[in-house]
Amino acid sequence: MYYLLSGAIMLLVIFLQATLLSIFFPMVTPVNHFVVPNLAIIVLMFLCIFREDKNIVLFAFVIGLLKDIIFGTYIGLYAFTYGFIAYWANITFRLFIDKSIIVFVISVLLGILSFEFIIWGINSMFGLIDLSIGQSFDRYFWGSVLLSSGVAAIVYQPVITLLERRGVIFNEE
Repeated sequence: MYYLLSGAIMLLVIFLQATLLSIFFPMVTPVNHFVVPNLAIIVLMFLCIFREDKNIVLFAFVIGLLKDIIFGTYIGLYAFTYGFIAYWANITFRLFIDKSIIVFVISVLLGILSFEFIIWGINSMFGLIDLSIGQSFDRYFWGSVLLSSGVAAIVYQPVITLLERRGVIFNEE
């Protein structure tokens, strides 16, 4: 049931990110390119911080595969990337038992930076984009990474408080 509800939330977030957020909440970068926060990675990080098992990697792979089928140019790009990010986040959150906002925001920052770099690398390897790494950083990476990290920092405490009130997580103090 947990994965079914989480999957529905992830697909809803992916849909909102691809449609409504790109229309109503674009951030214009200095070189006039639109950037929206990567809510799917933020939600995936929240799932990884509270569900430290190997099934979350398979779950992320399936969600990425669905995103590939619905929105992708070719199959496997988001499946691989989401699975990799979930695996990395699982290892990170196991190493840092203290699940503080600082660890979470830095993990989101590194996760989204990895996500953007992998997407750029695979797309440039197959010749789908002709931007250098420097141009990609200037146009997309910094806006996406910083905006998503800011959103993660803003929503972290309200989500933790809500989950504590519902009894999903317990305050260990």
